[in-house]
Amino acid sequence: RDWVADPRSPLYSNPGVSNLRCLVDALHCLDLGILQSIIPSAMLELTEEGVWPGASRADRYLEAHKDYTLWCHTRNEVPAPRFVDSKWCPDGNFPMLSQTLAKGHQTRMMQFWLRDVCSRPRVTRNAHGRIRRALFEALATYDEVCSRNTRFIVTEDLEVLKDAAECALVC
Repeated sequence: RDWVADPRSPLYSNPGVSNLRCLVDALHCLDLGILQSIIPSAMLELTEEGVWPGASRADRYLEAHKDYTLWCHTRNEVPAPRFVDSKWCPDGNFPMLSQTLAKGHQTRMMQFWLRDVCSRPRVTRNAHGRIRRALFEALATYDEVCSRNTRFIVTEDLEVLKDAAECALVC
């Protein structure tokens, strides 16, 4: 296939397939996708940076969970179970948040909480912190646009969605 000569996806040659039927699926893109890696990775960084007090990483995760639980309660949300480093890094390598540790809605709420955490002055004091803040802002914006639209993204939200997706990819 010559993608330069014809960049259109072969899917469009199927009857009934059009841009109007290609829908954004935040559940699979975010909850079951990128958030399962980004949230525990950010949490690992933030606990190591000392955003929450504690002599050990386990203590800092406990303090982070207290912060998160308070955030959830002020919004009438049910928090995910306690953050436990050994469950987030089961093989000791890359952090991962499985659906057995938090349900999809709880994962989404962690994303919004981390957007707030990453906006704190102490967390944004360096370039990496500002990039992390931009990432969670973009992901939360993407989620908010998808949530307020139903099956179709309204015209005024298309640009917002595009910008949020592009920002997240650049981060």
